[in-house]
Amino acid sequence: MSEGKHLHKVLIITYYFSKPEQIGSMRLRGLAKFLPEFDWEPVVITPISDTPHDTETRIEQTLDVNLIDKWKRRFGIDSGLSLKEAHGRPKVPYKNRRTLIDFALMAWEDAFAYPDVCSGWLTPAVEAGNALLRTEKFDAIISSSSPVTCHLIAAELKREHNIPWIADLRDLWTQNHYYHHTPIRKLVEMKLERDILASADRVTTVSDPLSRELMKIHGNERVQTIHNGFDPTERQLSETLSSQFRITHTGSLYRGRRDPDPLFRALKELIEEGRLNSSDIKLAFVGETEEWLTREVEKYSFEDIVSVVGRVPRDEALRMQKESQILLLLTWNDPRETGVYTGKLFEYLASMRPILSIGPKGSVVDDLLRITQTGRHVSTVEQTKDALVKWHAEFMSMGRVKYRGVEGEVDRFSHREMARKFAHILNEIHKPEDGFSSSVNRGKRSAPIQLS
Repeated sequence: MSEGKHLHKVLIITYYFSKPEQIGSMRLRGLAKFLPEFDWEPVVITPISDTPHDTETRIEQTLDVNLIDKWKRRFGIDSGLSLKEAHGRPKVPYKNRRTLIDFALMAWEDAFAYPDVCSGWLTPAVEAGNALLRTEKFDAIISSSSPVTCHLIAAELKREHNIPWIADLRDLWTQNHYYHHTPIRKLVEMKLERDILASADRVTTVSDPLSRELMKIHGNERVQTIHNGFDPTERQLSETLSSQFRITHTGSLYRGRRDPDPLFRALKELIEEGRLNSSDIKLAFVGETEEWLTREVEKYSFEDIVSVVGRVPRDEALRMQKESQILLLLTWNDPRETGVYTGKLFEYLASMRPILSIGPKGSVVDDLLRITQTGRHVSTVEQTKDALVKWHAEFMSMGRVKYRGVEGEVDRFSHREMARKFAHILNEIHKPEDGFSSSVNRGKRSAPIQLS
């Protein structure tokens, strides 16, 4: 915070803030942590959580009626279990295949969970927001999705209180390539997206390609890119590195959409060619275990090379990252994925270890790794083999793979820099002399939210 300056107040509406194990919480936790350095005090509205608070940010917790949990209770299912677990079925036995339960759940969501399964949070969160805005002076609102219910809450609060609003989309809404609803549902929801975000003063997202997609339906003048980031206080070199050529992946593989097969094929060929010794390499997958991955390991006879660790506390995952020789980042090999930075990439930046990214050519990840010199992005098995051979040779000669990140370039992707950019937009849309002003939507009031 600047010395002697008045601190403006911003109301942040986000669903996963109190769940630090969720990668979706990192952007908003980082934003709340560093905004005060730029003269903005955050107050967060988020659902009640059993997780102890590890933040100094003021949090207003509200009740949450999660629709899936509501139906689980109705049928006597433990809310802590997934529907597959409740029915005694294995998790994703085959890569990239859906089960009957998946199709049934998608049909249920199409019919009942509109616009998402968190829509039951709308009323409690709006009530909490109204109570705060009637008793305290706030200068702006930021809502962040997913879930998109966060934007419905913010739109209602802006309609009631005529307050500047930034709608932040960590993922696209109806333009998301993971969108799985029916064409009719998509048409209806696209209208909802236009109607809801029409009253936002700014619409932000995490990469330039995603911004260009948003501009197609929300206009060029309101959409801006603010990258995700890492917590600079977590950025440090580990004093202890693995004595093995250890490659580590942390996070979800999304049922095989993030596919390790190119790496497996590269390792298999290098071992068969005699360019790598299988005893020199260890590959660890840290995160939710899926049966298809075990099948893939068995298919390649990599039981002595690959370990599937399962979920561990975040602190443990960070320690494993910092001690690894190489960090593995997998993206969906789909042209629509080229504009997507995975949240895990930024966590990797803080670990200060070389990153091997495997995904489509022309990716924004490729650009980031090249600019920061923190790793290499590959799109083919041959490129993967080339990267592995060079890094392994360095490991054998020096006992470690050298980290070559350019500090000034890496710092551009910190939470502090992300907060600075949000603060700049907040200062643009907030004009203290008249209480509210926006260069785009000044004085505009939206209609009440209609979900049907």
